[in-house]
Amino acid sequence: MHDELQQADGSASYESDEDKALMEEWDKHMHDFTPADMVTTHVGAKSKEKFFEHVTQVPSYIRGAFFLENYGDENNINFIMKVIDPRGKVLTKKKNKKEGLFYFNVTMKGLYTFEFDNSLSSQEKQYSFAVHMGLSSETHLTSKDINPLQSRILMINSRIKEAQMKEKVIHNRFEHYIIEIYDQSRRFLTISIIETIVILLSVGWQISYIKKMLDSRRII
Repeated sequence: MHDELQQADGSASYESDEDKALMEEWDKHMHDFTPADMVTTHVGAKSKEKFFEHVTQVPSYIRGAFFLENYGDENNINFIMKVIDPRGKVLTKKKNKKEGLFYFNVTMKGLYTFEFDNSLSSQEKQYSFAVHMGLSSETHLTSKDINPLQSRILMINSRIKEAQMKEKVIHNRFEHYIIEIYDQSRRFLTISIIETIVILLSVGWQISYIKKMLDSRRII
């Protein structure tokens, strides 16, 4: 019993240290963070979810955060969050974390991918995701600075941003799928052309072979 209490105290201490480190990281890198896009969604078991962001101006500073709302056993989360640049290079990776922050400078224009990988888990997960491009200069208010009406307005504004994010996600997914379908169609067309050429060559060779056999019989 004493050992179990010690183990429980150790886990609580670890969690407290992890939370403390996260808060220190937030204060250092995210204190003025205001999400430009925010969404709450889910990723199915044994599957992945991807979001895409077009960077058209460089240099840019990308910052964001995510947290899982249901993750089951904390020691067996089986969830990976990655940010991938247009060349396919992984800029940041958070493995088996229920929450995490990311922040980095980018100097390359193109399509950046935010991947939420749940392929190793048999449990569907719900998570929230927020991201902002560039440095924020907005002033943040605390609960002491706002009245109930202002709080309501801020909540409505948050919901509007979430709806805008969902619309952008749908648009980016559709665009991504169209590109994938186009690439697959080109591959299928190339394969079909090659198969057609092979068939024509085979038929031509067979016709030539049969013709030679018939000519040989006529000579005999």
